[in-house]
Amino acid sequence: MRLKHALVAAVLAATFLLPARPARAEAHAWAVSGLAGYGQFSNKLKYPTDSLADHAIYGGRIARGIGEYLILELGGAFGQTHEIEKPGAISDNVSIMNLSASLIAQLPPAGKLGRFYGAVGGGYDRYTAKGVADELHFGTFEAAVGWHIPVTKELSLRLEARNVLNIPHDDWSTANKSDQQYWGGLTYGWGGKPKDTDGDGVPDKKDKCPGTPVGATVDATGCPHDSDGDGVYDGLDQCPNTPAGLKVDAMGCPIEVTEKETEMLDTGTIRLQNVNFETGKAALLPDSYTALDEVGGILLKWPQLSIEIGGHTDSRGRAEKNQALSEARAKSVKDYLVDKYPGLATAQLSTKGYGSSRPLVPNTSALNMSKNRRVEFKVMNREALKKEIERRKMLKK
Repeated sequence: MRLKHALVAAVLAATFLLPARPARAEAHAWAVSGLAGYGQFSNKLKYPTDSLADHAIYGGRIARGIGEYLILELGGAFGQTHEIEKPGAISDNVSIMNLSASLIAQLPPAGKLGRFYGAVGGGYDRYTAKGVADELHFGTFEAAVGWHIPVTKELSLRLEARNVLNIPHDDWSTANKSDQQYWGGLTYGWGGKPKDTDGDGVPDKKDKCPGTPVGATVDATGCPHDSDGDGVYDGLDQCPNTPAGLKVDAMGCPIEVTEKETEMLDTGTIRLQNVNFETGKAALLPDSYTALDEVGGILLKWPQLSIEIGGHTDSRGRAEKNQALSEARAKSVKDYLVDKYPGLATAQLSTKGYGSSRPLVPNTSALNMSKNRRVEFKVMNREALKKEIERRKMLKK
């Protein structure tokens, strides 16, 4: 009957204190609790000469959070009762003090209905009576279950049932005197960081995109960026600025390789012989744009490469004029690519004119001369290509 009355009182307290729209339970760094309760004392415990009457108790707790789910708590419980057979004897009033340290494990999830918890710990019990020289004291083993019900962000209603086993100093194996404590009160918490389950830096209560992969960059609402629209989030994308429409692997790098890109991977050079200019000038003709656009798309995928754009002519005309013309045409190609593709870094591209000094074939026919008039894109840091070749070999396995 005593336990029934205590539980009924706790339920009524919860009913009156709960808000109409409960807040969510928060994980705080620190918390203090003010508690009032009811103590039931073991009928096997005789002090000074008889069992103690059940009585009201009061107490307080201070707690330190360890992560989200664990709490270290120190507490004290105090009260005054009397022997069952001598309720009116002033000399027989018995003071109770219980000090404890507990490790609390909060059970997930925390929600609008609060959070249940379990606790284990130990402490010290002392019983003293006026006019009695000898104190009765024990070490204790304690176990508890409880419920935090949020009222506001900082404040929660706390209900708890605790068993306190008194352990004799001379022989622990004879411990058989357990007190029960039933508590109700308020807990105030402060400090700590808001819960951020996916670790993206945006608290759960503001995160519109929970479950963001670790490493992805997010906006103020916790939603990840995908600047190039390839389906791989920024921060995880190993190949940013992928041209639209290309299929990519899990790292965001294109897996479709064009013939020209294969040429670059195999030889370190892309050679274009269909880049045309006005006769004797460096102005590009429109029929050159398609070929240059393909190269621009490839170079966007390789921001780590240093590329030399080399201009070459056939052997017609004076060597000095051909040298100057090849330099101007290489610069014209660079200007086109940088203007068309802002994602290309200007420092990534350099130009050089070779004139007619490096023919592919002898300048003995019109066909051969057309082969020698060309633009070449040469990789100057071949080690970057080697790393990519090895990566693609691994992907195929």
